[in-house]
Amino acid sequence: VQDIRAHQEPIWAAKFSPCGNYLATGGKDGVLKIWKISEPALDPVADESGLNAPTLGSVFWKSIVEIDISQGAFQKQKEECFSKFYNLIDNTPLRQYWEHEYDIVDLSWQINKDDSGAILKSFFGNMQLGLEGYFVAIEKEAPEKIYDLKNAPTCIQFHPELENTFVTGSLDQTIGVGALTKQRLASKDQTYEYITALAYQPNGKRLIVGLSTGTCNVYQCDNLGRLNWTTKIDCKNRRGKFALGRKVSGITFFNNKEVLITTNDSRVRLFNLDECL
Repeated sequence: VQDIRAHQEPIWAAKFSPCGNYLATGGKDGVLKIWKISEPALDPVADESGLNAPTLGSVFWKSIVEIDISQGAFQKQKEECFSKFYNLIDNTPLRQYWEHEYDIVDLSWQINKDDSGAILKSFFGNMQLGLEGYFVAIEKEAPEKIYDLKNAPTCIQFHPELENTFVTGSLDQTIGVGALTKQRLASKDQTYEYITALAYQPNGKRLIVGLSTGTCNVYQCDNLGRLNWTTKIDCKNRRGKFALGRKVSGITFFNNKEVLITTNDSRVRLFNLDECL
């Protein structure tokens, strides 16, 4: 639909903001880029009731029908229609941050809200292969360093309910919970295996940490975000060459009960978290 030459090197992480207005990308070149998401250009003509308002698909196919196929330019004009109606990301980044000296390996968004639920700021945390973590307020032109880490981080995510609270995994096989306002971790746990993925439950009450051996640790989170190990989930084949387990590559919650876990054996597994506890 749209192809942008966003970076000069491989991209390791790309995350949409929860509000859907921005996309953040980072990778091997160490440059963090924030992209603005645009609304598709639709035909504004609609009746007063709004019932006959055109959809993205109907406008696109209307344009296709109007193409003069006899001129032999169908493919070119079709691509122009795609570009017109599906160009959802601005071709020029809204912000670029060059402070990172190493690869950007993971990204995470946080939305701050006032009492009415209106979005005030979008903070953006990211981790690089060095020993530093940064956060960015997208209205600012420079990031701020969180603190120096003892080992290179592998992943990061903000807590969905506790403002300014985040969790990180690192190459020293430690998972830690910290805050943007403090210079030390509030809680940490040793996994004894490399941490390859992590995700908070949408309500923030549990955290799932994926490991390099195909196992996931499940933690209970208290009101301060501190971790208490609860159980583990095995994401392994029962037999065959992958029976010993392959690394967990991704964790995504559908809701507070159902979670999708992907592993490096080309498998996607759906778990009911209540049945795993």
